[in-house]
Amino acid sequence: MEFISTLAGKLKIVTLVCGLCALGIMGNIFDRYYGRSDKEKTFFAFIIIAFIVSLLLVGASILKLSNRVSQWKTIDAALHAVLGALLAIGWILYVIFVSDLDAYYRKGWPRPAPYRSFLAKESFVLIFEAINIPLYFIIAFLVYKK
Repeated sequence: MEFISTLAGKLKIVTLVCGLCALGIMGNIFDRYYGRSDKEKTFFAFIIIAFIVSLLLVGASILKLSNRVSQWKTIDAALHAVLGALLAIGWILYVIFVSDLDAYYRKGWPRPAPYRSFLAKESFVLIFEAINIPLYFIIAFLVYKK
C-alpha cells in the first residue's frame, strides 16, 4: 500500500486515531450533568464531521481515487484545510466553554469528584484535537505540494 508509505498518508492515519480518541472520550456528552452547552455540542459535531470526512478521504486514497479524478489533489487539500479551520473554530469555542464552566470553581468553591473527572476528560479531548488541528493543515500542504 503506497498510501501508508507517504508522510501525508501516515498523518491521515494519525488524524483518524486522534479523532477516534476524542470521540470516544466525548461520546457520553448527552448523558452527564456537566456540560451539554451549545458550544460543546458544536465542537462535538465538528469532531464527528472531521472524523467522517477523514475516514472517507483515507478510503478514497486507499482506493486510488486520485487516479480517476483529475482535480483530486486540490479537493483533498481543500477538504483538509477546511476541516482544520472547522476544528480550530470549534476548539476555540470549547476552550471558552470549559473556561466559563470552571470560573465558578476558581472563586474558591470546592470541585466535586465528578466535575474533576469531567474536566480531565475534556482536557484530553482538547489535547487530542490540538494535535489534530495542525495535522490537517500540514496534510493539506503536503497533498497540495505533491
